[in-house]
Amino acid sequence: MGTVRETAQTSGFGTTGDMIMLFSVLNWAVFLIISRKMLKTNLSPNFVIFWEMLFALILCTPLSIVLGCDFPAIMAFTWKTWGAVLFLGLFSSALAYLFWFRALSVFPVARVVIFQFFQPISGAIVAHYLVGECFTPWLFIGGAMIISGVWLVNR
Repeated sequence: MGTVRETAQTSGFGTTGDMIMLFSVLNWAVFLIISRKMLKTNLSPNFVIFWEMLFALILCTPLSIVLGCDFPAIMAFTWKTWGAVLFLGLFSSALAYLFWFRALSVFPVARVVIFQFFQPISGAIVAHYLVGECFTPWLFIGGAMIISGVWLVNR
C-alpha cells in the first residue's frame, strides 16, 4: 500500500492513466458536439443513437480481438451474469442514452453536460437502496456542493 501512496504523491501529470483519462474526456466532448450537430438536422434521437452504437460496435469488435479479449469466457456466464448484462444494457445504457440524447436534441451541449455531475448523487442513492451503503456526512456535503455547482451554472 505504501508503494501506491508514494507513486500517487511523487508522480506528476503525464502517466499512461492520465493520458487515457485526458483522451477519454476529449473523446466525450467531440462525441457530444458531433451528436448535437446531427440532432440539429432534425434526426430523431433514437435514429442517431442507433447508428452511433452500430458504428461503435463495428469499430470496437476488431479492436477487442486485437487486444485479446477473452470471448470464450462468455460461455461460462451464469443466468445471474446474463441478467446483470441485460440490466446494464437496457436500463443503465439504452434508457440513459435515450434520455441523454433527447436532452441533447433540445438543449445546447454546455447545458446538458453539466448534469453529468448528478451521477455520483444518483449512484449513492441507488447504492443505498440496492446494497445498503450508508450515507455519511461527507456524502451530504459533496452532494450539496454538486447541487450548488449545477444550480450556479444554470442560473
